[in-house]
Amino acid sequence: MKDLVILYDTDCGFCDWTRDIIEKYDRDNLFEFIAITSTEASDLAQQHNETIDQKNPESFVLCDRATSHWYTKSSAGHEIARRCYGILYIGSCILTITPRFVADYVYTLIAQNRSKLGPLVGRKTCKIR
Repeated sequence: MKDLVILYDTDCGFCDWTRDIIEKYDRDNLFEFIAITSTEASDLAQQHNETIDQKNPESFVLCDRATSHWYTKSSAGHEIARRCYGILYIGSCILTITPRFVADYVYTLIAQNRSKLGPLVGRKTCKIR
């Protein structure tokens, strides 16, 4: 069991593509991936006094079991990216200087349109389904 857990939307091709990118740049193998709609994700949220709206889940969430932090929206993206190498690390540097409300706004736009973005990256649905 890893300390850093990414909860992600397994029905979303764009989220699946994002998972592949994270795995590619996660050379230290830090992250565990769990479907955000699973009972395991709900149990993890409950352990951290958080909730997951099963009807409209976030596209992804980062849970740090070691520190009990629960990251959502752009803060999740920033925390994931800063632990990776290559282009993701560079992205984390950009997020560091971007105002949070701007980064969250961009995250929300992408999250709301993620089903449309999947085909643009060659994915219709998650490859494990």
